[in-house]
Amino acid sequence: MTDPDFSTAPLDVVVIGAGVAGMYAMHRLREQGLRVHGFEAGSGVGGTWYFNRYPGARCDVESFDYSYSFSEELQQDWDWSEKYAAQPEILSYLDHVADRFDLRTGFTFDTRVLSAQFDEGAATWRVQTDGGHDVTSRFVVCATGSLSTANVPNIAGRETFGG
Repeated sequence: MTDPDFSTAPLDVVVIGAGVAGMYAMHRLREQGLRVHGFEAGSGVGGTWYFNRYPGARCDVESFDYSYSFSEELQQDWDWSEKYAAQPEILSYLDHVADRFDLRTGFTFDTRVLSAQFDEGAATWRVQTDGGHDVTSRFVVCATGSLSTANVPNIAGRETFGG
């Protein structure tokens, strides 16, 4: 369950990121009846599919394999238009999932986690955000992905290269 006033009592879980993995974690943890809340840096769900909107962006695995398998109904009511979906369709799918399972209510958007510190004595995490949230939880799920920071190679003359 998601507590709209999540900062008043310790949570069971804090989820960092509302991409594919963060949405899945939110859904499964709620199913288990845990008090969970998530924080997402972007303004919407989708992670890399939210942020990367360049021409030609698409999935490199078959669309059906990229779908969530936790709901047979969900799999039946979404028809992919292409074998390898483009970014807009993938983001539409993730928006559909978020709406169908009411996942957005579990996240605070436009909010970055600044720190997550474990208190060994209390066996809890203290999570602080750039929005002033200061929450305590038993667990933290880091669903931040591996594609959020560019890996720019250190090549001599790169700064002056004109193309």
